[in-house]
Amino acid sequence: MKVMIVNGSPRKGNTWRALSLIAHSLNSSYEVSSFNLYDYFISGCRNCDACHKKGGYCTQKDDSNKLLQFLVDSDIVVLGTPVYYWGISAQMKLFIDKFYAVNSLLSESPKRMLVVACGANSLDDVQYELIGKQFNSIAKYLNWNFTKYIPVSAYNPDDIERQDGLMQQIKNIGLSL
Repeated sequence: MKVMIVNGSPRKGNTWRALSLIAHSLNSSYEVSSFNLYDYFISGCRNCDACHKKGGYCTQKDDSNKLLQFLVDSDIVVLGTPVYYWGISAQMKLFIDKFYAVNSLLSESPKRMLVVACGANSLDDVQYELIGKQFNSIAKYLNWNFTKYIPVSAYNPDDIERQDGLMQQIKNIGLSL
């Protein structure tokens, strides 16, 4: 089982901590690959459609094809993003936009997708609902199983660890995969 974990946060804060906990609680037989998107150069999609005319991968000179290959090869995809202005981080959005280059490969290869979204507002804020709906729509479009959405209210780097039971809940999600 191949697992791709993608951190869309520029810092090693709450999103990173949640993703790390999931990674460390996965079955030891799984092949886990973790990526911090801010360590990669991903340019914006130009809607040039060259990817569909020239073999199915992005023709831009950036790091997206390396990441897309891991995505195509993975069985489980775990995406983590901080909440920025009621949505996902820009780097996560750049990565998701590049899915277009390999749409046919992604939709032909069923995957399970988990998403962690960490924001400063309380969990009843609409930002979490919007992000959950966006990822649910992406999963439906790609014929993936949107296995779990984990909204987290945590701003300061250690806030996630101060919430009773949250770390155990996240760990249990990793154990259940």
